[in-house]
Amino acid sequence: MFNYLHIFLFLIINIFKFISAFAIVIYQDWTFAIFSFIGIPVSLLMSRTLMNRMVNNNKRSAAMNAKMSGFNQEAFSNIQTIKAFGAITTYIEKLKNLQKDYISMRLDFQKMSMVTSFIMSIVGFLVSYSSYGWGIYRVWSGAITYGTMTLFLSLSGTLTGALNSLINMVPSAISLTTSAGRLMDILEMPQEDYSLDDDFSRFAEKHHGDGISLNLHDISYAYHNNTEVFEHADLEAHPHEIIAMVGPSGEGKTTMLRLILALLCPQSGEGTLSSISADGSSESLPLTASARKLFSYVPQGNTMFSGTIAENMRVVKPDATDDEIIEALKSACAWDFVNRLPDGINSEIKERGGGFSEGQAQRLSIARALLRKSPILLLDEATSALDVATERAVLKNIMKDDYPRTCIVTTHRPTVLNICQRVYAIRDKKCVVLDEDEIERMVKDF
Repeated sequence: MFNYLHIFLFLIINIFKFISAFAIVIYQDWTFAIFSFIGIPVSLLMSRTLMNRMVNNNKRSAAMNAKMSGFNQEAFSNIQTIKAFGAITTYIEKLKNLQKDYISMRLDFQKMSMVTSFIMSIVGFLVSYSSYGWGIYRVWSGAITYGTMTLFLSLSGTLTGALNSLINMVPSAISLTTSAGRLMDILEMPQEDYSLDDDFSRFAEKHHGDGISLNLHDISYAYHNNTEVFEHADLEAHPHEIIAMVGPSGEGKTTMLRLILALLCPQSGEGTLSSISADGSSESLPLTASARKLFSYVPQGNTMFSGTIAENMRVVKPDATDDEIIEALKSACAWDFVNRLPDGINSEIKERGGGFSEGQAQRLSIARALLRKSPILLLDEATSALDVATERAVLKNIMKDDYPRTCIVTTHRPTVLNICQRVYAIRDKKCVVLDEDEIERMVKDF
């Protein structure tokens, strides 16, 4: 805020200085005004050229900074993978190339600035000495007095200084305009709908013991490049059910979960959450961003934070007791190895789950999701690092839980499908329910 006020006041002061000095010059001798403006066409031409270069440079600079930041984040996030593949040298070369591109961009701009400054200095030099020559001639011819010439020369300095100050504000204005444009791009992104927060809070409290069903009807979704993922797809899941989604990678399993979480919006169709109370009355609400408070989500990969196991668990339920944490760990088949740790649930987890195997980290992530006791649990390949026996044990524990949870899992392995109430295969952009014979064939073929 201070910077904007400072620029505004600076602009007003220099405009006032320029106008007042120019008015006095016109009043005393209008011919001197011609010399005051001799350099303006050149200044404007150079300023326009420099301004275009500045705009392009700011855009390139912003894009390069984003590219370098993204590269650094990805490289350090995946440093173990990079080391495992012996790709350190390759990434060092990539970083060097990015740095060379950045330096080249800055040098190009500096060269342009130096050339522009040199030309502007020459123009200023010629204008100044032309003014001196014209002033001497006017005094010699008797058209003006020596005092008038001195006044003009003094005011010409004020005019030149004010004009240069205004021109020098161009880089700041361009930088602010570029930054404002990037901010506007962010502000113009589609806003998520949280208008039903209160309704979903009431809905969750009212139906906490009834369980909540999920229904997607006639869903169609395509990526921004117009690649269709779903076309008139349907899916439903109910309390005390484990619903599986199977299919090759890239067929849309994760995309479906993102649609369920309202992280993506379908081009057509609707999604609803509904529940039937003990008295037989039913209620439903549309799937929006507000509905996420009813979900627990375990995505692919390691999602543990640095800190103790207990601290990780309490991220989703700050008031959870040690007994509740242990119960969740048991349901996720994680208590056996946590109990063997010297500090139990107070054992430290390093950054990105360091100190634990991938399978152990997955079980901890599932335990955290179960601890939250959300009505709907989404597992996105969350058991991929577990052996078949442990995977089946985790899903059976979820089924045995008295809490009326609705569970949806995506998996590549069909070995657990025969314990699921319903199995969807993504085929021809639709969610097709598999019959028992198809499931048995898939299990045997695996």
